[in-house]
Amino acid sequence: ANATPAMSGLYSVTVTDSKGCVANSSVQATVNPNPTVQTTTTEICAGSTLTVNSTPSGGTPGYNYVWSGPNGYSASTQSVSRANATPAMSGLYTVTVTDTKGCVANSSVQAIVNPNPTVQSSSNSPVCVGNQITLFATPSSGTPGFTYSWTGPNNYTSSLQNPVIL
Repeated sequence: ANATPAMSGLYSVTVTDSKGCVANSSVQATVNPNPTVQTTTTEICAGSTLTVNSTPSGGTPGYNYVWSGPNGYSASTQSVSRANATPAMSGLYTVTVTDTKGCVANSSVQAIVNPNPTVQSSSNSPVCVGNQITLFATPSSGTPGFTYSWTGPNNYTSSLQNPVIL
């Protein structure tokens, strides 16, 4: 149990029967080292490409990959790349790496695909000449700490949530 590469080597046996007759035999035993694998990913927003990387090392190169992920996802590539990601693709991604000697390593990583915020825009228009226009941006979902970037006619820009145009 719990074999390690240090246990590799030549093992010999001597068998003596009840008459005192002797036989010898030797066998070479090899314990191959398991590969190791690290998985990494970055938190992304919906619509981006979800990438989950695996970096194997050790063992005997010539690795095979088996991925499993949320909602029955599977793949057999070194890394996962899922275009136009949705929040439903968030979850635990696990890779099993098998080297050419049949030795195995596993690694898992949690992938997060954040939903994009939603926003409603409005204004106080129509207004009469000489009055001010007020623009309103009202986020209805997303993670607070929003930034705003308004653009409009005549190269208008503003970073305010509710700018007033005089």
